[in-house]
Amino acid sequence: MGKAKRMLTPRQYAQEAGVAYTTVMSWLQKNLIAGAVKHPLPYGSGYYYQVPADAPKPELQPGPKPKADKKGSKRRP
Repeated sequence: MGKAKRMLTPRQYAQEAGVAYTTVMSWLQKNLIAGAVKHPLPYGSGYYYQVPADAPKPELQPGPKPKADKKGSKRRP
């Protein structure tokens, strides 16, 4: 049987990766961290994540931001 992977909380992963906790949570919600696991809470609604300690940071490509729909955004006097 293989050795179990060391799992981290999103906050611990953020510290080790040198990024903000909110950034890690955004990556997790978009399924961008390989091997991350989402668990339901045992006592009610909600969930928590576990991230492998050796998971690499996602390689994101910068791109254009979507333009806001200008329809209906005109000011009215």
